[in-house]
Amino acid sequence: MTRNLIIRVISVILTTLIVAVAPALVNPSLQPGDVAARHVLVAAGTVAVIDEAQRLVTIDLSAVLQGKSTLKRLVLAVPMAATAVGQVGGGGGGGRNLFDAVHEGDHVVLFLGKSGAHGNPLAGLIYHDEWFHEIVGDAQDPARWTWQNNTGDKMWGCFNGASERLAEMVADDKAGRFFFPALPFNRFKPEQVLGAWDGSLRGVAAADLDGDGRLDAVAVSESGCHVLLQTKPEVFTDRTMALGLASAKSWSVSAADADDDGRIDLLLDGCLFRNRADGTFVADDRLPAAAAKDVKVAAFIELDGDGFPDVLVSRIGGGLTAWLNPGAKGGPFIDVTSKLALDRPECGAGLTGFVACGDWNGDGRTDLFYSAGKGLLLVQDASGVFQPQPSGSNLSFKLSDGSERDGLTGGASFAGLWNPGSTDIVVPGDLGLSLIANVGGKGEDRAGAGNESHLTRTSQLAVLAEDLNCDGNIDLYTLTRQVNSHNSFHSNRGYGSYMMDDLYEQDAAFPGTSYTTGQWGAVAADFDGDGAPDLLLAGVDGKLRLHRNDVLNHRTADETAKRQDQILASTSMLAVDIVGTRAVVGAKLTVRYADGRVAGWRRLGDQVLTGCGPAHQARFAVREPGMMNLEVRWSDGRTQQQAVMLEPGKVTKVALAGR
Repeated sequence: MTRNLIIRVISVILTTLIVAVAPALVNPSLQPGDVAARHVLVAAGTVAVIDEAQRLVTIDLSAVLQGKSTLKRLVLAVPMAATAVGQVGGGGGGGRNLFDAVHEGDHVVLFLGKSGAHGNPLAGLIYHDEWFHEIVGDAQDPARWTWQNNTGDKMWGCFNGASERLAEMVADDKAGRFFFPALPFNRFKPEQVLGAWDGSLRGVAAADLDGDGRLDAVAVSESGCHVLLQTKPEVFTDRTMALGLASAKSWSVSAADADDDGRIDLLLDGCLFRNRADGTFVADDRLPAAAAKDVKVAAFIELDGDGFPDVLVSRIGGGLTAWLNPGAKGGPFIDVTSKLALDRPECGAGLTGFVACGDWNGDGRTDLFYSAGKGLLLVQDASGVFQPQPSGSNLSFKLSDGSERDGLTGGASFAGLWNPGSTDIVVPGDLGLSLIANVGGKGEDRAGAGNESHLTRTSQLAVLAEDLNCDGNIDLYTLTRQVNSHNSFHSNRGYGSYMMDDLYEQDAAFPGTSYTTGQWGAVAADFDGDGAPDLLLAGVDGKLRLHRNDVLNHRTADETAKRQDQILASTSMLAVDIVGTRAVVGAKLTVRYADGRVAGWRRLGDQVLTGCGPAHQARFAVREPGMMNLEVRWSDGRTQQQAVMLEPGKVTKVALAGR
């Protein structure tokens, strides 16, 4: 292995270590290779034995990443007299000595022996669970080292993930898959104001309401509903009056085919509006009036696995209520709140908050995250009953001013945040984000030290999770709820590491006023059909804005281009569109490489917080083009597989036939 390759391998391990005092944490001029170059030996290891009596930690070395060594094991002594440096945040090691933080089976990375003219061969570092610790060697025995201290903020800002992710990074680099950008690269076209109305807009939806194959836009508020049909490519026309929705008012909107007639219906708060054959909408009393009582958010979701979209309502001071679609037999929706055990105090009965849906444990059933109390993770068991699970969230959903007003923050999203195949949750509090990683079904908050996800705005409302820069990693767009408040955008660098983009690009990614204007609604959807997700934003100032994604048009690379640019230029886009409406809401699409690795997944219709994304559309960026396998698990339990060949730098469109 050449030295340049070795340095690049280590850059995978450490890329956010040096934190600039202001303002950004990632220093693009001082990357991990510089840290690795200052050490003679770099190795990955696993904690094999912890000797409580002697305070010894034995580490098995699994891979030598830099330098040469015959060491198979290293023994680290952690004296009682040593003191840890205090710090805030972070996954188990912050403010504690290593002995208090480490467990058998934990992964670590060792940097041994300072190199150079003034180097100290007995000085080193050990990385464990988001923190770096200083260690010193024994001149008489290369396998014996002693822990000195937790470095605190000396190297805060390099790699910020869990230690076990380092092995994945090294494996990716050796396989030629290394991609860990030091700077953001997001580009959207100048905002297009689709409409402006009095008062604040609330929820938004993107759906093909008239069946012409183009996405239309819906924006709602307490002062009225606004429907803009995309009558020509990129031309939106207000047709609210003609569609019979001029008198409708709501805070939330959701779109799905509720009656299996092939047309998209609307759920405005708890009121169902059926899309008739003539293209107009009419209120439908099959959803009882009780569903529209004290609504904070109402959404179409899949609850019982029959392929017909059900309704979930988050009520102000009333917790969650669920209404089952009767399906093919017809009749009114059925209140199944008690049957699903959502009326229990441990499931949030009597509380107020946003609710997000997803499949936490991969069993095909819809699970929920209810942003009330300290955050409730509700998982459906085999009988369909919701059971509370430890969420791992450290956030309170009270406001930063200490007021008791619940329900003004906490709009969460399920997404593959920790890696493309995981199912995790991002949750906003008024002053911070939680990145709840799914670790064997247990939630662990990874928004700790060294991760720019802890740099957020005040007055946070909700987070939209989508791959907005089309690099294969899910990014985070966080909405704020005040008219003149500043939103935030975090690029996912991979391996659970995030950059707060405007610390580097000064809002350049979003030309216009949208980024500095509060929003109550957001949807990611491909409105222009170019294969990249666009942003539809409902402003607190009453303006409905569309940002078309322009990132694919900025991807050019030649032989002299940086490796990052070359990878992006060859990245393929897979644009999947669903023909048909049955069993679509709650369906999961997974794209895999030929060797079985997951390139990405989307669960259709899960954008339910402050907006409703198109349930018949999914977009995937694939950094390693070639033969892929597209897997579909429809929400009625049917499965489907299709081989797809992706060409480098191209957009491939696939149409899947729903029932």
